[in-house]
Amino acid sequence: MTRISDENSDLKKDFQVLKQIATDLIQENAELKNGMDEKERELNLLYKVLREITYSMDWYEIQKTLLDIVMDFFPVVRFCMIALFDSKHHGLALKMKRRGQDSLDIEFLALPFELDEDTMWDEVVASPSWSDYFHKLDLSRNMQTSFIPLQLKTRELGFLMVCKPSDVEYGKGEWRFLSTIANHLSMTLENAELYHFATTDQLTGLFNRRYFKHRLEREAERALRRGRTFSLIMYDIDHFKQVNDTYGHPAGDQVLAELSHRVHDFFEERGFTCRYGGEEFVSVAYNADARGGAEIAEQVRRLIADTPFRFTCEDGVAERTITVSLGVVSFPNDSTELDALIAKADQALYLAKAQGRNRVVARVPQ
Repeated sequence: MTRISDENSDLKKDFQVLKQIATDLIQENAELKNGMDEKERELNLLYKVLREITYSMDWYEIQKTLLDIVMDFFPVVRFCMIALFDSKHHGLALKMKRRGQDSLDIEFLALPFELDEDTMWDEVVASPSWSDYFHKLDLSRNMQTSFIPLQLKTRELGFLMVCKPSDVEYGKGEWRFLSTIANHLSMTLENAELYHFATTDQLTGLFNRRYFKHRLEREAERALRRGRTFSLIMYDIDHFKQVNDTYGHPAGDQVLAELSHRVHDFFEERGFTCRYGGEEFVSVAYNADARGGAEIAEQVRRLIADTPFRFTCEDGVAERTITVSLGVVSFPNDSTELDALIAKADQALYLAKAQGRNRVVARVPQ
């Protein structure tokens, strides 16, 4: 009887051992599956980053894309910033995004020291200027801030700053992934700079017509994917030939440059502007339907018409009121075919000219 009892006891022990082995195997398989799922997610994210960034060589667009991706795919991140060293202006060019915010905040932080090829990110964040600015960001005290340097070979270009709640951890591989995309972002800088020269109008500093076609396709894809709209505003300077004939072509160039400066600053956070050709310009206003686009176009008209232009000519300094005529259409309401959309904007511009100039013509629902 004792022998049978001992055998039962041994069987129970063996069963417990086998049960523990099975439990361990199940746990190991689950961990292995989770690891494979995490790896697959990481690879998919990396592919998306490479695809999105490679598609655009515009440095601003690359930064915007990166911030969008970080906020979209890393739920723990509450705030993300790209800070780039600007040695010419002795400071940091900042682009940042908070959780729940669609647009980017764009700022510049002047530093009391020169930036050169040996400048490191930790030197910058240790400065009183950065400390004061960081305090003004008004991030929660319960936030944990991390910095990832943006490096090109041995030179640092700036840093990526991400903030998350202190009690929330990054998922497995997420920190590695952030570092990976930061490294790839750094490597695109040189190509982006070369692309900038090829797509920028040298007189005005605006993007050129070649860039416009490419960027418009990009915005249309994004709008369709996210169920959003945008307005296309086409405009040119009224009686520009008179400026050239009266004051000379150098004066006309100054007018073009000043007008470009005004509209560039106006659209910097609202969209983008290109020189379409000669005295003709085109702007895209993000998240603006037909009515919103018409209101923005009217603001542009007043921005140009209400403040006279000053420029130099053979007789010294001249001053002249400059006006523009504007045509507005919206995507996708007016058309999802981009050539047709541009043609309709051009038709609206023609009507603005025909109706007396210095006005906006748009297809606005009543």
